[in-house]
Amino acid sequence: MKRSYTFLLAVLLLLFFAGTVNAWEKHSIFHNSCVMDNVSIDIDDGSVLLISHDHDGNEVEITGDYELYINGRHIKTTEEQKELLAEYHKLVLEITDCSKKIGLEGAKIGVKGAKLGLKAIACVFKLLRSDYDSDDLEREIEAEADKLEAKAKVLEIKAEKIEDMAEDLEDLHEDLADEIPELARLDWF
Repeated sequence: MKRSYTFLLAVLLLLFFAGTVNAWEKHSIFHNSCVMDNVSIDIDDGSVLLISHDHDGNEVEITGDYELYINGRHIKTTEEQKELLAEYHKLVLEITDCSKKIGLEGAKIGVKGAKLGLKAIACVFKLLRSDYDSDDLEREIEAEADKLEAKAKVLEIKAEKIEDMAEDLEDLHEDLADEIPELARLDWF
């Protein structure tokens, strides 16, 4: 029974985390991650990436057609540079989309966890019956908790894939700075 309550608490925490999903419409998705220390990436109008440093007034914009702007000034790019910009742009949107989906799945698991908590409370009253004992209660709750735990493990695997994609994004971020001199001049990019 102790494991069920521990799992329930973990699921409820996941629900709390997932509650931030709707806030991702125009908010930063990366902060303080190695190469990208103090760098924020915002998505504006569903496809424009706005990249800025928390302590710098400069802003980098990558449009939906992979054009590059620094502080509103268009930067000419070669085909190879544009391909890197496209890859970066697509990866940010993919990470955002996957993160939203995981958040929603986490919220669903959290709701089911809350229902399981209520069910456990209801089952406690069954203990008053002569044909139902604490072993029955534990079996009933454990069966439901095991189902939720399996779903949470699947979610964890998906989250690990997002972590791998974020590492790829950091590499692309460095590649952009290496390949586009105007970005390298920003120091923080």
